[in-house]
Amino acid sequence: MRTTDTLNVIAANSRVLVGPLVLLVVLLLLFVFALRVGIGQIISLSKKVAESKVEEQVLSQKLEILKTSEESALPLADLSLVAIPSENPALIVISQLKNLAGEKGVGLSNIEAKQTAAVASIFHTEIEVTVEGEMGSLFDFLKGLGSISPLLTLDQVIIRQESGIAKVDALIFGNFAPLPTTLPSITSPLDELTAEEKDILAKISSYSQPVFTEVTPSGPFERVDLFNF
Repeated sequence: MRTTDTLNVIAANSRVLVGPLVLLVVLLLLFVFALRVGIGQIISLSKKVAESKVEEQVLSQKLEILKTSEESALPLADLSLVAIPSENPALIVISQLKNLAGEKGVGLSNIEAKQTAAVASIFHTEIEVTVEGEMGSLFDFLKGLGSISPLLTLDQVIIRQESGIAKVDALIFGNFAPLPTTLPSITSPLDELTAEEKDILAKISSYSQPVFTEVTPSGPFERVDLFNF
């Protein structure tokens, strides 16, 4: 009987302890789960903070480069777009050729813009022109082609005499290239212009630039007399 009573007491006590033990196990599991989740979030936040610091450093570097380039390189940036336009510069090139011819005292004739071709990522439009005048002036004109914008390539030159007048038949390439279709990420590092690149921009700035005129729109004007056209 005593053995039976003892077993009953143990069983009763065990049933009493089962609830707290189960609760304790559940709490331990929840604690472990919460601890793992918390550690994961801490690691994730640490990575984000580190990435944010790197991005902040990159942006600060870009800002410093832009500040230092604001007075030297940035004013020349537009000149690079004139030197290598993004669209066919045939009309601008012809205008520049006429201006150069006027400066050198030679005449232009048979100006013809022909087909457009591409070499790698650089496109060029072919322009044929006949230049006439004194031989010295003709050479000055040909030499001057290397110091005007847009940048030109003198591909072919034929020098001839016609009725005692020196003439040059020239094939000139006007170069252009489309602008990039995608921009780099704002967080990607920005390389500062090298000394050679700055020298190139400075050299381009000394070239003869095309003159663009802005036409002021006229009207519409208010008519005092609605029946008077």
